[in-house]
Amino acid sequence: MKRSFTWRFPSVIDLIAVQKYLQTLEKASDIDTIVFDMTRTIGIHSAFMWFLVYAMNRLLTRGRNVVFLMSPHMRQSIAMLGMSDYFNCVDNPRKAA
Repeated sequence: MKRSFTWRFPSVIDLIAVQKYLQTLEKASDIDTIVFDMTRTIGIHSAFMWFLVYAMNRLLTRGRNVVFLMSPHMRQSIAMLGMSDYFNCVDNPRKAA
């Protein structure tokens, strides 16, 4: 049975939260599709960008599907870093299912 999980992130993500996210990621070994919902996120610690890259690489190498839903602020941050093509973003949350 295919399992999906939507991980909803808060409006502000600090360094301590990123450390907790790493622990949570390790527990998601039986999930087929993970949706990273950052539609409410407007402020992030730079370590969160590293976490997103790490999480995506780790999940994809294990054959998982990864989808990113991003707020306009997150999209702008990603674009400013020149990483827009790196992330699989969707505009409509229904497309992520």
